[in-house]
Order: sequence, then structure tokens, then C-alpha cells
Amino acid sequence: MEKPISRRQHGFTDYSYIPLALAIPKLAGFTDEKTATTMTRVLAGNILVSSLFTRAEWAYSRSYRLKRIWC
Repeated sequence: MEKPISRRQHGFTDYSYIPLALAIPKLAGFTDEKTATTMTRVLAGNILVSSLFTRAEWAYSRSYRLKRIWC
């Protein structure tokens, strides 16, 4: 099966998405909405943790396989 993007590109997009997700409340102007702001922080934290602990080459600790998450 042909992959739409390479693993390296996937790692780059994972790590570049985190600061964007954290900045969204300020960029979109909903910092006064506590639930929405909290959810973007939780989302960014989830992406960070999952990116740090995959078995991919960009991970900090290669703990689990990506296929387990996606299947």
C-alpha cells in the first residue's frame, strides 16, 4: 500500500501541530471560553505524548507501534 506521506513528514507535522493547537485559542479569539481552551490544550498534550512514545524515528522513547493505534 502506498503511503500518502513519509514517516519523516508525519513526524514533522505531529510536532509542528502542537504549538499551533496551543495558539489556536488566542489566534481564533476564544480565550475566554475555558472549555474550548482546555480542550485545545488536552489535544496538544495528547499529540505530544503519542508522538514522544511511538516506535518511529522521531520519537523520544520508542515504546509502542503506530499500527496498534491506527488499527
